[in-house]
Amino acid sequence: MIQNGFEFDNISVSEICTRHKEVDFLWTGQEDAEWEQMIGRTEHAYYPVWDDVQQNVVGVLDARIYLRMKCRTRTCVMQEAVHVPYF
Repeated sequence: MIQNGFEFDNISVSEICTRHKEVDFLWTGQEDAEWEQMIGRTEHAYYPVWDDVQQNVVGVLDARIYLRMKCRTRTCVMQEAVHVPYF
Protein backbone atom coordinates (compact mmCIF):
# COMPACT_ATOMS: atom_id res chain seq x y z
CA MET A 1 0.00 0.00 0.00
CA ILE A 2 1.25 3.48 -0.83
CA GLN A 3 1.34 5.86 2.07
CA ASN A 4 2.25 9.53 2.02
CA GLY A 5 2.27 9.71 -1.76
CA PHE A 6 1.87 13.46 -1.41
CA GLU A 7 3.52 15.50 1.29
CA PHE A 8 2.09 18.97 1.80
CA ASP A 9 3.63 19.65 5.17
CA ASN A 10 5.59 22.77 4.28
CA ILE A 11 3.63 24.05 1.28
CA SER A 12 1.29 27.00 1.54
CA VAL A 13 -1.82 27.35 -0.60
CA SER A 14 -0.33 30.39 -2.34
CA GLU A 15 2.52 28.23 -3.66
CA ILE A 16 0.19 25.95 -5.62
CA CYS A 17 -2.81 28.21 -6.36
CA THR A 18 -3.18 31.58 -8.05
CA ARG A 19 -5.41 34.16 -6.44
CA HIS A 20 -8.37 35.28 -8.55
CA LYS A 21 -7.08 38.87 -8.59
CA GLU A 22 -3.74 37.74 -10.03
CA VAL A 23 -5.16 35.70 -12.94
CA ASP A 24 -4.93 37.17 -16.45
CA PHE A 25 -8.48 36.81 -17.80
CA LEU A 26 -9.82 37.54 -21.26
CA TRP A 27 -13.23 39.19 -20.98
CA THR A 28 -15.96 38.57 -23.57
CA GLY A 29 -16.76 42.29 -23.50
CA GLN A 30 -13.24 43.28 -24.59
CA GLU A 31 -12.28 44.20 -28.14
CA ASP A 32 -10.32 41.69 -30.24
CA ALA A 33 -7.29 44.01 -30.11
CA GLU A 34 -7.32 43.88 -26.29
CA TRP A 35 -7.18 40.08 -26.38
CA GLU A 36 -4.24 40.25 -28.79
CA GLN A 37 -2.42 42.73 -26.51
CA MET A 38 -2.95 40.56 -23.41
CA ILE A 39 -1.69 37.43 -25.17
CA GLY A 40 1.26 39.35 -26.60
CA ARG A 41 2.44 40.88 -23.32
CA THR A 42 2.02 37.85 -21.08
CA GLU A 43 3.56 34.40 -21.35
CA HIS A 44 0.69 32.06 -20.55
CA ALA A 45 -0.34 29.10 -22.67
CA TYR A 46 -3.98 29.20 -21.50
CA TYR A 47 -6.31 32.08 -20.62
CA PRO A 48 -9.70 31.75 -18.94
CA VAL A 49 -12.42 33.55 -20.88
CA TRP A 50 -14.80 35.36 -18.53
CA ASP A 51 -18.36 36.29 -19.56
CA ASP A 52 -19.42 39.59 -18.00
CA VAL A 53 -23.11 38.78 -18.38
CA GLN A 54 -23.07 35.26 -16.92
CA GLN A 55 -20.35 36.13 -14.36
CA ASN A 56 -18.65 32.85 -15.14
CA VAL A 57 -15.74 31.30 -17.04
CA VAL A 58 -17.17 30.22 -20.39
CA GLY A 59 -14.02 28.76 -21.89
CA VAL A 60 -10.25 28.49 -21.92
CA LEU A 61 -8.28 30.01 -24.77
CA ASP A 62 -5.26 28.03 -25.97
CA ALA A 63 -2.69 30.70 -26.91
CA ARG A 64 -0.70 28.31 -29.09
CA ILE A 65 -3.71 27.77 -31.34
CA TYR A 66 -4.60 31.47 -31.24
CA LEU A 67 -1.13 32.60 -32.33
CA ARG A 68 -1.20 30.28 -35.37
CA MET A 69 -4.64 31.42 -36.52
CA LYS A 70 -4.95 33.56 -39.65
CA CYS A 71 -8.51 34.62 -38.81
CA ARG A 72 -8.59 36.22 -35.36
CA THR A 73 -12.12 37.53 -35.35
CA ARG A 74 -14.03 36.74 -32.16
CA THR A 75 -16.19 34.16 -33.95
CA CYS A 76 -13.17 32.27 -35.34
CA VAL A 77 -11.30 32.43 -32.04
CA MET A 78 -14.25 31.18 -30.01
CA GLN A 79 -14.78 28.26 -32.42
CA GLU A 80 -11.15 27.20 -32.86
CA ALA A 81 -9.05 28.32 -29.89
CA VAL A 82 -11.48 28.46 -26.95
CA HIS A 83 -12.41 25.15 -25.35
CA VAL A 84 -15.06 24.28 -22.76
CA PRO A 85 -13.60 24.51 -19.23
CA TYR A 86 -13.40 21.43 -17.07
CA PHE A 87 -14.79 21.93 -13.58
